Amino acid sequence: MTKNIFQFDNRQDKFGYYLVGDLKFYSKHEAIEAEARLGRPVKWIFNDEVFSSYDWSVEPTESLSELYRRRAQELRDSYDYLIVNYSSGSDSDNILNTFIENDIKLDEVVSWINYEGSKDKNNILHAEVYYTAIDRVKKAQEHQPNLKHRLLDLARPTVDFFNNDTIGSDWIYNMNGYFGPHHLGKNEAKKTVKEWQDMFNAGKKVAFITGIDKPLVYGINGSYYFMFSDIIDNAVNPGEQRANHPWSFEELFYWAPSTVTLMIKQGHVLKNYLKSATDNTKFIFSEGINKDFHTTDKGGIHAMSFINKKQYYMSDEGVVTLIYPNWKDNLYTNKGISKLYSLRDDWFYKISNTEIAKHILRTGLNGLWERTPDTWKNDPTKMLKGFKKCNSKPYYLGN
Repeated sequence: MTKNIFQFDNRQDKFGYYLVGDLKFYSKHEAIEAEARLGRPVKWIFNDEVFSSYDWSVEPTESLSELYRRRAQELRDSYDYLIVNYSSGSDSDNILNTFIENDIKLDEVVSWINYEGSKDKNNILHAEVYYTAIDRVKKAQEHQPNLKHRLLDLARPTVDFFNNDTIGSDWIYNMNGYFGPHHLGKNEAKKTVKEWQDMFNAGKKVAFITGIDKPLVYGINGSYYFMFSDIIDNAVNPGEQRANHPWSFEELFYWAPSTVTLMIKQGHVLKNYLKSATDNTKFIFSEGINKDFHTTDKGGIHAMSFINKKQYYMSDEGVVTLIYPNWKDNLYTNKGISKLYSLRDDWFYKISNTEIAKHILRTGLNGLWERTPDTWKNDPTKMLKGFKKCNSKPYYLGN
């Protein structure tokens, strides 16, 4: 399989963009508004040229562990300083383990908290940090003593972002699907860390690595496909893409132009498991399904197949067990199913309605919901269900 090097007109394009006719947008909601004006459909472009240059039907011979190692080494060779966004969930845990087990230097791990706002170490955000992430990073530090673990509080930066009556409702165009306030707070919080700012100002290349994302695999009539969904604005949002700060280097560990072989391998691992699915196969089920490909009452969904005219789904637990060889179960990884209302921001929703921050959030979301056509809503009667995702073109994994 030949690896090609592709150049982007804008380095932020690798995180995806939307086309309405010939018009290009980083904001999905700007694209939706253009769709309504022009009568042209919205398309999400996610490294189409790069990904289409590979034959996805051929399973790579390398193991997943080897492909993860190569990705970690690629990042080490490309940057002066590496920071992993670490929650202790399966995606970020696999990244940390990859660096440690292969003795590839990792400079820092950052775990996000909101203790200043919530005052509660047992809430859904803090439980996984204080009771799982800290212990796992300590074990990693036994192998890499210079590895730094930073707990970065989002509460004040989040309030400061919204507590600004000059931003009006335009902030909504900085997000595509994840509208929990803490996602915007992360961008502000980065500016508060002096060590990072000093490196930025010195011209150092600092990478923020995020575990985006698990493969999305589906089978129809015996043919299997891999696709992507525009669910990455919790890592890189359209506001950051437009700003294109010279010091901003975000890296999606799994979904990058250079990781196609890794993604193809993941796809085949899931495909091979799905092909033999029956009602009694572990991690496979056919009941309790709703219309959202990624979410059911049994948890996240990333793989599905029609076999003998019956629809089967693989649970999120099954996916991570198959693609992350050293995964240790984490009881605190359920982050909720609403991208408009995040349990992680419960403290923010409880601040006084008289606060400017609360007003800016509420008026922005309400206005966006009212302007958005019902065809782009998961459920026009339930705002908390959020907006529909855009999928990439499918990539054929074979039969």
